[in-house]
Amino acid sequence: MLDSTPMTSAEEQGLRASQAAPDLGSGSDLEGAEIAIKDLPALPEPHRCEQLGESLLGCTVVLLLIGLFVGLTHGVAVGAPPYGAEMAALVLIYAEMVVALLSLGGLLFGDPGVVKRSPETCYPIPRMVLVKLRAGEPLHNLGNISQDEHTYCIRCLVWRPEVRIRQTIEYVYRIQIVRRLQ
Repeated sequence: MLDSTPMTSAEEQGLRASQAAPDLGSGSDLEGAEIAIKDLPALPEPHRCEQLGESLLGCTVVLLLIGLFVGLTHGVAVGAPPYGAEMAALVLIYAEMVVALLSLGGLLFGDPGVVKRSPETCYPIPRMVLVKLRAGEPLHNLGNISQDEHTYCIRCLVWRPEVRIRQTIEYVYRIQIVRRLQ
């Protein structure tokens, strides 16, 4: 389960840095400090086939919609009498197509904002998480722990800064992932 090997200097530095930061761990006063990062449960493997399927479906929908809207606009603009508005419509629809393709590329290839495990992001471990880790119990029945503009992710065992705009979307996404792992 958890061994008692000494921590590395990076982990010790992270603990010192987290002691200077406000206590995020439910008043635990760094109770989780003695658990080394390497002793935390392994991160679950991502579902690559599921991710690929979702990406392919999203690309298909976006490309079909682009084809539909560009085709309709182009068909109407070419068949209409020349008033000058058809050229503006074509320029606008092609500009929208470029924006849609760039957005799709950003979603597919952009940084998803993964928070890596490090002493700065893992410590302090909240009391209820620490108790379950020490007992060897699963964490999936716990919810993420929010405190002081940070959220402790029970799946990744890291503190994440709260982003209020994306908070609901990320919560739903995490719940879906946790349910898949059960």
